[in-house]
Amino acid sequence: MKTVGGRVSLNYPCLDFPWLVHGTVVFRDRGFESRGSEWRGLVAGFMASSVSPPPAKVVIPVQVHGNRVVRVDRGGDICGTPTCDGLVTAEPGVAIGVNTADCVPLLAVSPEPRVVGVAHCGWRGIAAGVVESLIVELEAAGADPHATDFLIGPSVGACCYEVGQDFLDAFSRREVIDCSRPEGGGVRFDLRRLVRMRLADEGIDRAAVFTDNTCTSCASGSLCSYRAQGDACGRMYTYGMIVREEQK
Repeated sequence: MKTVGGRVSLNYPCLDFPWLVHGTVVFRDRGFESRGSEWRGLVAGFMASSVSPPPAKVVIPVQVHGNRVVRVDRGGDICGTPTCDGLVTAEPGVAIGVNTADCVPLLAVSPEPRVVGVAHCGWRGIAAGVVESLIVELEAAGADPHATDFLIGPSVGACCYEVGQDFLDAFSRREVIDCSRPEGGGVRFDLRRLVRMRLADEGIDRAAVFTDNTCTSCASGSLCSYRAQGDACGRMYTYGMIVREEQK
């Protein structure tokens, strides 16, 4: 962790490409709605003032715990608030990101061709197929998912994630067996392992998937956790951006 613009920011050496800017920024501000204009202004203001080089556009989705992934094309509207849980772009200078506070942020980086994708992987979204949708849109943007690096960012660990039967019913028996364990009269579930399984089922090499094992609930003193802090937890924005050639 480091402090950038007065905020905690996480960056990952596994994605240390000279043409890529990426990270997870912690916004512990209280009293805002993460779907609203105040949140978008907060994130966009930080990105403009504290990220180097600054993005030309910042895309912040309205997340609905679904499986829709939007591809941001050169000729499309690349500044806005799409209703989706994932974004993909090959457009330099455009920062794309998702908001989390326990759910899994999944960042995908294709070196050749240069394509960046990101997905908000809550349990409902994973069950609906958001990981698979991200793979589809990476391919549509020209990337080879099997030559792409993936980062699973900070999220709630199985140590702090007790789930009910409705949750377990959303997944296959294999996934439940591999990702859950009984503890203290309840069931704990490993969302990060589930995302890795979904990627492996899509043929992604395990060596290409990097995991930040920080539990947001355990680290709620510095990160954001809905389970630990409730509605006032703030949010984290996990983003990626391809740097424009003239800014390298």
